[in-house]
Amino acid sequence: MRKSDGYYVLDLLPESDGFAVADRRVAVSDWDLVGFRGSLLRCCEDVLGATLISEAWLHHLPDQLADSGERLMACALAYARDHDVSHILNGRCFAWEEEVESNDTISPQQKALVIASAARWAVLWSSRGHGLNADY
Repeated sequence: MRKSDGYYVLDLLPESDGFAVADRRVAVSDWDLVGFRGSLLRCCEDVLGATLISEAWLHHLPDQLADSGERLMACALAYARDHDVSHILNGRCFAWEEEVESNDTISPQQKALVIASAARWAVLWSSRGHGLNADY
């Protein structure tokens, strides 16, 4: 316990699909650590389409979140297969040096990773009975 003094509990936990934020350093609250920033999906609009991306800003019941996660993973799998980056799908999101401004500024690996990470996050939390409370 003495070694853990001064740490937040969430900082002590191992990496998990429930911690799908791109960069823990930008988190300002515990909600940021367990949430998923829907704005990350904007860089994947060419893969997901406007309809699926817009769902990131809607409230979801657990079954709706599970469905969204499954559709996101289907997109991630198809995109990764088409771009020969399937090996990246089980990775974790990572920080970018700067804000992504368009679909063309990130690599296929990053797009596949963002989409798969969002999908795994949705599936994990929905399987525990949680929905999505969109926060703007």
